[in-house]
Amino acid sequence: MSDSFPIATPHPSRAERRRDQRVRRKRTEIEKAHPHLSLPRNRSTVRRWAELNVIANGIFEKLSAIGLLDEHGQPRALIDIYRRIVLAQVHLERELLLTEKSRHEMPDAHKTTLDLEVIRAQVVNETD
Repeated sequence: MSDSFPIATPHPSRAERRRDQRVRRKRTEIEKAHPHLSLPRNRSTVRRWAELNVIANGIFEKLSAIGLLDEHGQPRALIDIYRRIVLAQVHLERELLLTEKSRHEMPDAHKTTLDLEVIRAQVVNETD
């Protein structure tokens, strides 16, 4: 008898499928707007950014619906969670060269290499 048991993978709920669909949609939008993000080395970071974006939007909607203050007039803990998610998202945006400052600070040699990689990725995507 084996000591390992097969792990049953539960089927995702409807809410999880909708969330995953929003993440895929956001990832596709940003990759179209910024072709360098479709490079294989950026995929996991872009996915993390898209996940944070979907989560932050959900938290913002929740805070908008319930208000920023609790019944005692104190700021909700959810505000701090939202702030931390936004900060993490901004960090990823810098890593992905989505901010003007991060693109401006990039050395010219890297910009040329990045441009060539983007052109190569576009050619590969068009032939698929």
